Amino acid sequence: MSSYTSRISADSPVSMHPDERPAMLEKAGMERIANAVYTMTSGEGRTEIRIDNSWRGDIRWGRNTVGITEEHVDRNVLIVRRIGGTVAFKYTNQTSPSALREVVQFVEHSARAGAKRIIRPQMPSAPRLLETPAPAIWSEATVGVAVNERARIAESVISKFKARDVLSSGFLEWRCLESMSFSFGDIHASQPGAGEHAPEQNSNDEPTDGGDSNAVPASFYVRHTHAQCSMTAVHPSGTGSGWAGLSSFDWRAIDCDALVARAIDKCLSSTTPGVLEPGRYTAILEPQAVSALATLIVNSLDRVTAERGASAYAYQPDQQLNVWRTRLGMKIVDERITIRHDPLDPMLGVLPMRGLRPVVWIEQGKLMNLAYSQAYAQQVLGEDVANLIRPSYRMEGGTTPVEEMIQTTKHGVLITRLSDFIVLKRTELLVTGQTHGGVWEIRDGRVLRAVHNMRFTDSPLLAFNTIDAVGPAVPVFAPSTDKLTPLVVPPIKVSSFALTASSPSL
Repeated sequence: MSSYTSRISADSPVSMHPDERPAMLEKAGMERIANAVYTMTSGEGRTEIRIDNSWRGDIRWGRNTVGITEEHVDRNVLIVRRIGGTVAFKYTNQTSPSALREVVQFVEHSARAGAKRIIRPQMPSAPRLLETPAPAIWSEATVGVAVNERARIAESVISKFKARDVLSSGFLEWRCLESMSFSFGDIHASQPGAGEHAPEQNSNDEPTDGGDSNAVPASFYVRHTHAQCSMTAVHPSGTGSGWAGLSSFDWRAIDCDALVARAIDKCLSSTTPGVLEPGRYTAILEPQAVSALATLIVNSLDRVTAERGASAYAYQPDQQLNVWRTRLGMKIVDERITIRHDPLDPMLGVLPMRGLRPVVWIEQGKLMNLAYSQAYAQQVLGEDVANLIRPSYRMEGGTTPVEEMIQTTKHGVLITRLSDFIVLKRTELLVTGQTHGGVWEIRDGRVLRAVHNMRFTDSPLLAFNTIDAVGPAVPVFAPSTDKLTPLVVPPIKVSSFALTASSPSL
């Protein structure tokens, strides 16, 4: 993928006008590129094209000093040819006709060569394009944050840390991405027959609109924005720290002042941490900690692995079918818990993936679905649509606020985040990891003191089976790279969580 990066100090003059917006191809621009590829293909077969165009702008700081702001622009074109039961594909980040023609020639040669060597029945066609409406995950407020504004926001955040004599580091990031998929059926047998669909070209060797060019029989266009903020406050003595962060497709949903206040409060309240003896404790897990455990569950929901007996969702072997029966339909967590994925969830705001539908993984504690590939769907289930694991989800099940959970706890801990997971036993989903961002001991309904971070060793399935209370689901910090993976999860109170060692150095 191509990209460029500009490094600009907050104190340096900027060349980008404050009102300048990221350059996007838009739907028409992507159709021009696809039509250019269409005219370059020849012979029978199926052609599929996917075009991704993305922009990212961010600003980072450390020790209360603004560092750099960066700009990245990436463009990627995937061209796939299916001929005679074989598939060939290639990526390119160039959209000039000469570059596209070179890629088309490569994939056609590869597909035809494979078809000559391999004799087998024609494979089923690719999954149909998703036909649901595009979700509302585009925010003009996110796109409109230019370089000067980023620097101003960062300086405003830093000034609040300075006012409390606290050091800070963190980053602010804004992204926008547009993607379009095209699917051509059995195409023209000769190149001249498609001339009426060919787009014109300009003198700069770039595809242009050829008037009434309508060569794309099936396409799907979607775009999204994503904003995220993460900040860590550190006491000058080095004895206390606090973290806060949030992600959303809409920049207006991120309250930087509230995040600053939370990070400072956690930092100042953890300056003299005590030592907590290892053991099983009642644990109040804030949403960020819950998301880490729930993600372990969602990412392990694989049907093939379960049917091989190598998963926590395998039930018992079936000697006649020579597979393991799974726990589908059985209770695996507390009956208050539901985990689902819906691309049209307005709070979740996720991209609808090709050929995928909304899915409920766990409903009222019961395992309702396991993930499988398109090949499994076709060969085992007789379906033409995969049920892939979705990295984003909503987990819900209650309305109890964290304050009430604390008030009803005789002795326990309040945990901010969990990280550094190591899977110890996949058949039980047993993991070990570290608490992160602050741990507090609770006695008789109130927060008593901060304690050192702890190592834990437990299974999220076991923890989620000892739930005392569930809070309202809220968006959490879900770092984005090239994929949008928002998470909406609640805080939960579990009656038994295994803390196995103190980690004062963390």
